[in-house]
Amino acid sequence: MLRPTKAEIDQILKNAIEAVRKNDVQFVNMRKSINELMELGLSIDESVRLLFPALMEIVSENYAGKNPPQRSQDKNHSTEAKGLELFVFVWESKVFGLKMYLKISYTKKFLFIYSIHKANH
Repeated sequence: MLRPTKAEIDQILKNAIEAVRKNDVQFVNMRKSINELMELGLSIDESVRLLFPALMEIVSENYAGKNPPQRSQDKNHSTEAKGLELFVFVWESKVFGLKMYLKISYTKKFLFIYSIHKANH
């Protein structure tokens, strides 16, 4: 069976929304995230505030990651985020007013954000 399934993606999105609601969000590489957000004209606080409505826009058909999902390998990633499955989404965001790219992973404890920026494709 091809992974992730639609049900699996829907569950990841549901978990991500709940994590944002609880403020259980971590940016994996803060320097990279700050640079990406500055390009959007946003602060970390503003981006977290916009993350909830942005996640509400995303549907399983916006999944743009690998099948099966890749795992976090980057040496810059925190120990908690290392080895987690990566879920990539590309969608036309009304919240940001741009086609956006979002790379996340999720544990029962946190939503990890690896990348959030204007989509290049």
